[in-house]
Amino acid sequence: MAGVAGGRDTFGLVGTTIDGKFRVDRVIGEGGYGVVYAGTHLMLGENVAIKCLKPLGSTPGDREQGAKAFLREARILFGLGHPAIVRLYDVGVIEAGQVPYVVLELLSGITLDVEIRARAETRRHFGREELVGLFGPILEAVAFAHERGIVHRDLKPSNLMLVTEAGRLQPKVLDFGTARADVVATGRAGAPAPEASLGKTGFTPLYASPEQWDVSYGATGPRTDVFALGLTIAEVCLLGYPMDVAGGILAVFKASLDESSRPVLGNARPDLPPELERVVLRAMRARAGERYADARELLNAFRAALKAAPGTAPMMPPLAPSQPPPHSPSHSPSQPHAPSYGPPHAAPLPYGSTTQPHTFGAQGPPLGPPPVPPRKSALPWVLGIGGVVLLVLVLGIGLVVAVVLRVASSVATAPEAPAPPALAPASPAATVAPTSPAVAATPAAQPVPPPGSTVAAGPAPRIILGSAIGMAPFWTQADAMDVARTHHNEMIGCAREGVAAQRGLEGPISITVHPDKNGVVGTVQCSMRVHNTPGETALCGCVQGAMGKWRFPPARGKLGFLDAGPFIYDYKLFSP
Repeated sequence: MAGVAGGRDTFGLVGTTIDGKFRVDRVIGEGGYGVVYAGTHLMLGENVAIKCLKPLGSTPGDREQGAKAFLREARILFGLGHPAIVRLYDVGVIEAGQVPYVVLELLSGITLDVEIRARAETRRHFGREELVGLFGPILEAVAFAHERGIVHRDLKPSNLMLVTEAGRLQPKVLDFGTARADVVATGRAGAPAPEASLGKTGFTPLYASPEQWDVSYGATGPRTDVFALGLTIAEVCLLGYPMDVAGGILAVFKASLDESSRPVLGNARPDLPPELERVVLRAMRARAGERYADARELLNAFRAALKAAPGTAPMMPPLAPSQPPPHSPSHSPSQPHAPSYGPPHAAPLPYGSTTQPHTFGAQGPPLGPPPVPPRKSALPWVLGIGGVVLLVLVLGIGLVVAVVLRVASSVATAPEAPAPPALAPASPAATVAPTSPAVAATPAAQPVPPPGSTVAAGPAPRIILGSAIGMAPFWTQADAMDVARTHHNEMIGCAREGVAAQRGLEGPISITVHPDKNGVVGTVQCSMRVHNTPGETALCGCVQGAMGKWRFPPARGKLGFLDAGPFIYDYKLFSP
């Protein structure tokens, strides 16, 4: 194969057009699983990254299964629309050679491992505000995935990217190619070099939790990502890998089990609060059950340790601009140029990463605050404006208190609504109007279980269907919502079972369904934020059993290699 900057053109795609929409311009990088190309969306004139999967396995059956898994998991990612997760635009199969591919946003920036190495050369540590600005969005993104039943399983600095968007730095989580919607155990590790990812197990040993090394330690899940995130936080604080793994692959495995080898942040970073070290140590506990339950719980502890309020984490200043690329025939003057790809010897970066490590000269560290010119004191103005704001705030609080007291008084004196007959069939009037954006069940107007139902009587919990995401192009949102409305009584029954098993159970419910091309549901994954509780077990068990019998309209268009077209329902449960 002819050599191309960043890797080999393994599939011979440079200069060709895929599906009449994507022109392949050049190779960005090559890894064990595939090749990433820079391309152009011809209809939109936008730069994109195209990732093509290499054949996996030694038999045609193995390769077919690998392609199916690659495309199925790519479909799941359509539901992960989060600003800190790399966007997935399209998925398909190149007919010549039956090569599966995904089309992603082309990012311009550097990966976190490059930034760590560059800072380590001059000992330019990440400050407290930089840590909050960096890990706040990352933890939010992983929590967003966890709450939808998605586990990354290969989080590490090289899968975290620093991208400049609208003059602000936006961290991005990359490479959900090893993500799973059904949380299952990985296989045993083999014996390649520590820095190499391990075949089908889909993880990097240096950042792997004990359960990823050996299934006897349990199944992978959200706590697996928590382990890798804790280790990455420690590495960023110390500007180096935090555990001693000089003995090779066996030493890496032992270090993941030996809690005495965990990093001590206080000695190297006395400027950081000691609570942060305790957060890292809990995140990296050898037993998964002793770690934080998921990234949301880790995020809350991380913010508390650094005293950062939710939603107010400061973003880091923008990175230094990358150099414009030299003109090449593959880019006409009317097309926007992709950012520079750096010298040929530089290591390829994932998903079209283009900016090279920063130098630290007179301009200061790449993520440090810009110099602020001196200016006259604004104290009198601040005091005056502060007084006005305080007055408005006091008046607003008074008004809110008055309204709340009035509403409470009216509720206390309102007569109780009569309960509906216990075994009366649900009437059309009890269903949600077609114009309603969500399916809701309230205690006063609850659809009643049909005759013969064994659901216990009593106040029913409210369960609201907020949205259905990721079903395009095979089903419309109306298709998904109509089917859910038809079966809403079943969801009320499952909500009752969950609340009966755990009093006070409530919160968001994410349910991933996998209908095939005929609309028959294959598998269902259900998860709540309150993981591994009796209520979640009862509710999700009921939901998975009920939704497994649902039927959707036949898929619009050909699924191709996909054996299912999964999408996600977002419900919310309120206890009575």
